[in-house]
Amino acid sequence: MEVKTLLLPVDFSARSLEAARQATAISHHFGSRLILLNVLDRSRRSGLQFEAGGSSAEELRAYLTRQMSGTPIFYLVEDGDPAEVIANRARLAGANLIVISPHSYSRSKASRWVP
Repeated sequence: MEVKTLLLPVDFSARSLEAARQATAISHHFGSRLILLNVLDRSRRSGLQFEAGGSSAEELRAYLTRQMSGTPIFYLVEDGDPAEVIANRARLAGANLIVISPHSYSRSKASRWVP
């Protein structure tokens, strides 16, 4: 399997940072571009956004900048239902892999490849 475009949906939780680490390793291995996507689900009022000055957002950006030098990273913020936005963005971007963090699963369940 060749991965040219990798989509990384984030909510800026600790799990998102772990997903970013996994995405970084995969992206380095395949030389793929990385799209970081934050979906604003206003119906849930999560309040977690990719905003300058936000500690989680800045920590993630700093990590990716350090680890992904030379790799194209695109940052997107979109409104809507997370599942729909992620699926639509993956389709539009031609992403052939999505690395997403779990919300309530154990690490062993989260570490699966889905072809």
